[in-house]
Amino acid sequence: MDMTSSNHWDKIHATTSGKLKGQALQTAYNNWSQKYNQDYEKAAYNGPKIGAMKMAEIIHDKHCQILDVGCGTGQVGELMAKHGFTNIHGVDFSEKSIVVARATGCYSSVRYADLLNGGIPDKDNEYDALVTVGTFVPGHLNTPCFQEFTRVVKPGGLIVIVMREAYLFDSPEFNQLDSAVVKLSKNGTWRYLKREWVPNYIGDLPGIIFVLQTPEI
Repeated sequence: MDMTSSNHWDKIHATTSGKLKGQALQTAYNNWSQKYNQDYEKAAYNGPKIGAMKMAEIIHDKHCQILDVGCGTGQVGELMAKHGFTNIHGVDFSEKSIVVARATGCYSSVRYADLLNGGIPDKDNEYDALVTVGTFVPGHLNTPCFQEFTRVVKPGGLIVIVMREAYLFDSPEFNQLDSAVVKLSKNGTWRYLKREWVPNYIGDLPGIIFVLQTPEI
């Protein structure tokens, strides 16, 4: 598919259907990077706004160090900056999307990372909080990434996951996500603070926010 000229719904479906994986998915995002924001705006995508608002609601230290996982073209970072956050770092596996995110000027750093093959290029306990929006979709991130999230977030730090609600029920990839979050809470990997339903995540379709906290030492 020519990601530079297709209808915005065609491009969204192509990248979220789970059919594209690895290099093919990366190439699709690279080819789409210059039109990504405009196409998702046409789709009435509010995920970045929802994620940034939740971070502003639960984090009061606007100078704390935050990691935006799967930052893409930087929409979440731009909106968090408007809420006053000053120390935002991003990682993504689309190199051309990273260029767009850097150009926003909202990130202290934006780097390449493939969480499915190599993880996050940071030491343990590096960040005060982590946010990831729209990355838990078919063919993208899934529960194995939870270990990396908890590794790079400091004790007592917050992890915020924002995703489309329907995937929890309609996608076989995510049928066990809820139970995995609960299991990790029970074994002490994190505290399960909140599971919040939100309207109009994309169009009139709802989303889900998970708010988790790494254990205090």
